Amino acid sequence: MGTSLRGTVLRLVLTTLAGVGCASQVPPAGGPPDTVPPEIIFTVPAEGELHVRQGEVLLRFSEYVDRRSFRESVFLSPSAGALTFEWSGTEVRIIPSDTLREATTFILTVGSDLSDTRNNTMTGSFTLAFSTGGVIDSCAISGRVYDESPGGVMIYAYEVPDAGPDTLNPAKARPGYLTQTGADGSYRLSNMKYGRYRVLAVRDVFKNLRYDIQTDMYGMPSGDVRLSPSAREFTGLTFRLTVEDTLRPYITTAKAVDGERVIVRFNEKPDGRHLSEGISIIDTLLGSALRVLDFSPADTGGREFQLVTVPRDSAAAYRLTLRNLSDPAGNDADSAGRSVVFTGGGGSDTLAPRVTFNIKKDSATGVSPHLKLRMSFSRAVDTTAVGGGFSLTTGGSSRVPGTLTWEGSMLAQFNPESPAAPGTWYQAGIVADSLRDVGGSRVADSAVSVRYRITEERFLGSIEGRVSTMAWGDTNLGGASTLVAARNLSVSDRGEIVVEADGEGAFIVDHIPEGLYLISAYRDANGNRRFDYGSPYPAGFAEKYFVYPDTLKIRPGWPVGGVLLGPVK
Repeated sequence: MGTSLRGTVLRLVLTTLAGVGCASQVPPAGGPPDTVPPEIIFTVPAEGELHVRQGEVLLRFSEYVDRRSFRESVFLSPSAGALTFEWSGTEVRIIPSDTLREATTFILTVGSDLSDTRNNTMTGSFTLAFSTGGVIDSCAISGRVYDESPGGVMIYAYEVPDAGPDTLNPAKARPGYLTQTGADGSYRLSNMKYGRYRVLAVRDVFKNLRYDIQTDMYGMPSGDVRLSPSAREFTGLTFRLTVEDTLRPYITTAKAVDGERVIVRFNEKPDGRHLSEGISIIDTLLGSALRVLDFSPADTGGREFQLVTVPRDSAAAYRLTLRNLSDPAGNDADSAGRSVVFTGGGGSDTLAPRVTFNIKKDSATGVSPHLKLRMSFSRAVDTTAVGGGFSLTTGGSSRVPGTLTWEGSMLAQFNPESPAAPGTWYQAGIVADSLRDVGGSRVADSAVSVRYRITEERFLGSIEGRVSTMAWGDTNLGGASTLVAARNLSVSDRGEIVVEADGEGAFIVDHIPEGLYLISAYRDANGNRRFDYGSPYPAGFAEKYFVYPDTLKIRPGWPVGGVLLGPVK
């Protein structure tokens, strides 16, 4: 073989080998689907290594990983500047732009969003702790995020001083420690030093280690955590996620239905407590005021209201102004959002008010014992007259004691003194002459009623248990109610049944249909009967909240007992 031919063959062999080497950096085609999550199998420095002098970290993975997801999932705390990456197969060198400070414990975190080239994500966050000094900090905080999608949520911990004003703003400050939740929402912040910490859960959309208002969901703790030589680890710090509402409410439209009624719509549900107290309607040409008869929510969503006035001039234009327009989060409307102009409209509705019950049909069966009977009216009604003419009876004769509560003049709910009896027929009705509008001129032609039957006892189950008072960090509830919520995960609407535990924490959720239930409890510190999430800035802590760690399977006729709600271990 000639020299030229020998050189050509050698080049072909080397080219083939080089091609094989390049091909080995991507997963082979064919074969069974790869469902194995990636792992970190080797590190330099090693876990817990002291007196680290090199200014970089080496990681080796069990397989090839998606480099973009790695860049978005790796964090070093405390920060040592921007991170750059040098890859070689399944290994990566992480190089900070700044020198690692002396006598400091560093924590490299690889979040659970990291995936391999087949989109398999890690089962949980990975942390590597090492020190440039002779000591590794050993304190820790752990817990869980409860949400429909609890995985991949960032957990940020900020050191806060014991004295001085509370100026921590997570929208501007970088966390001193961080990690990411696993698929089940669990997390652990490790290798922390002694101190007082505020911990936040943030679904960090932009991966910028900041809390972005209205973009990121957040979860506030029930209080700050102190780590000390006598309390090195804090367990059971739980979070519920929500979105902070900073949008101002405003009137989107106002449209006359006839010469007396106007439908007013808002961009969000307003705070209706004082809304009608600051209402005015002015004729834009004459400057005269128009008398308002009623202003009430017209739908259960609360974004649509019905305005009733004395008869208006159909050709005139009117300016509606709501001086007390705000939302339940406390955001006030600006001047432009408080006013809207509408035309007078014409004609008059001569039909009697119509009522709709939340029972789907007359003679309905299988109705939940926990159903609260609700009524919605087609127009604002005389609530005193309707209240006097309303009744709920069993068997058509025995009246059920209770109270009728109103949200404005178009929505009402009956609250019985005792729970509905399983297997019993009920009839709700309003006598004819009591159903009239706020003007008092329209009377229904006939009485309205609906019959329904509660589900029989043999088709229902129950949950009984206790909330440990130690769950709240003390043995005295201090007058605050403990509310227990049972959510049926087997139905699409996943509505909650809420009961109040007694002074010793005992509770029973009775007469519930079969299904898988999630049980939780919270301490209603302000007595508003709903869970308060708190706020990131200015800091407002959430109410204390615990979840039973397992779902409960409820079967008809099989009560479930011994449920203990307390700190998550």
